[in-house]
Amino acid sequence: ASLELFDLGLSEPGYEMRVAGYVPLKDKLHSLIWAGHTTSDPKGLLLGGCDEGVINLWSPSRLLSGEDEVLIHSLPKHTGAVRTLDINPFQANLLVSGGAASEVYICDLNDPEKTMYPGAKEQPADDILCVRWNMQVQHILASVCTSGR
Repeated sequence: ASLELFDLGLSEPGYEMRVAGYVPLKDKLHSLIWAGHTTSDPKGLLLGGCDEGVINLWSPSRLLSGEDEVLIHSLPKHTGAVRTLDINPFQANLLVSGGAASEVYICDLNDPEKTMYPGAKEQPADDILCVRWNMQVQHILASVCTSGR
């Protein structure tokens, strides 16, 4: 597995995209989001939900400059694959993640060890396929699982 960033080359003729940054990964990614500008990196953060229940945070600036150490932090939150991620549109430090066994967690990126659990797990346990914050009300989020509940 690898993480690649591409330069679309919109000012160039043709449809070729060049790889602008590349890093090999030890875990398979299930979800990837690009969070906006942060105080630590003007290009934001890349967040990936991985196979082994880990959420990885990478620096896009370091990746684009060709540095070797692009991984900023690993958050081992879930017991299984992390299938979906979303950043709160009102509070960009709040990350919601969903994965195996009906796990939905909210993590404060300013204090990554702090995790919140928005209610009881769905029973019987099911894989969470998608989580999204409400775009109008900051404290509401939705989730969807494989059974459609």
